[in-house]
Amino acid sequence: MADSLHESVEFWIVTRDRDQDEPESYPSILANAWQRVGNAQVYYTTPEKCTIKDMAKVVSSTPHDLVYLNSFFDPIFTLKPLLGRLLLRSTDKPVVLAPRGEFSKGALDIKKLKKKVYKFIFSRLYRGLKFQASSEYEREDFLNKLSWLKRGDVSIAIDLPSPIGGKPTRASVVADGRESEAGSLRVVFLSRIARIKNLSYALTALMNVKADIVFDVYGPREDPEYWAECEAIIARLPSNIKFSYCGNVLPGDVKSTFAAYDLFILPTQGENYGHVIAESISVGTPVLISDQTPWRNLEEESLGWDLPLEKPQAFSDKIDQLALMGSDERNHFCGLVYEKAVEKLTDQVAIDANKELFFSVLKSKEL
Repeated sequence: MADSLHESVEFWIVTRDRDQDEPESYPSILANAWQRVGNAQVYYTTPEKCTIKDMAKVVSSTPHDLVYLNSFFDPIFTLKPLLGRLLLRSTDKPVVLAPRGEFSKGALDIKKLKKKVYKFIFSRLYRGLKFQASSEYEREDFLNKLSWLKRGDVSIAIDLPSPIGGKPTRASVVADGRESEAGSLRVVFLSRIARIKNLSYALTALMNVKADIVFDVYGPREDPEYWAECEAIIARLPSNIKFSYCGNVLPGDVKSTFAAYDLFILPTQGENYGHVIAESISVGTPVLISDQTPWRNLEEESLGWDLPLEKPQAFSDKIDQLALMGSDERNHFCGLVYEKAVEKLTDQVAIDANKELFFSVLKSKEL
């Protein structure tokens, strides 16, 4: 968003000073102070500075026209700023909130009771806010689950992907080990290892695959109980599936990581957009995902496949189908994926809708 809108919107971003579950701060950053990062100013806050008072101080001391919150249920970067706004009068500026898929059925079914209690207790904080939905489907999710929310309080502006990079050359693909022989495949799962991302489903689907598969998993293991369930399935994988857990990936390395694989699998239970999907296709790596995201009709668009979770064998069959492709056919397919990605990820209409989201809120405030 900052890269796409920086010519008309100035972004000051408050975030953590470390990745999830990491004990140390990011290297080469200045904690608890503003610094220039790309097209934005960024404030990396340390854990002890994530209090309501400290959040309110950062907001009140930073000149701004609008506050943008990137989650509904986040206890640190949404709840605390809203409490600071209510209790400490940190800002009187309008607030836009983007729930990012948190109101899909799959997302709400996880920790359902806890989320119901949260909505009941803190609903007052969210009244009067402008909501951003990435699609008409997501807007309906908001309206169905938040009885007090009015249709006019929700604007649709699709999430913006990071700028698309250059087309990966065949030489770099071969050097990265992505050149797989017919009958074999390099498959990657790159996401948070949490129940909603559905790694266990991907592992189960692989148990019925006939081809030789290298399956590498990247991402923070944020739910130990769920990871234990996945490990139980990993222990039963057949000999043709070679599994590796590869740890976390720094944001700057995500695209080059995708470029080393033939397929990205993400049978998610719900996404409002799915930035990793965009990053995968942006380097020509096709995707195999559930139909619980806005990415639909992928096979028709030569980007991969979006399949219903009720048909796990279909996931297995598509993996075998891709594995049977010869090198030339697979290279051609990856080229088509990249060409279509360039078209979809540079959509000026989406950029204009996000810009209008901000300026329409400011105009209504003036009125």
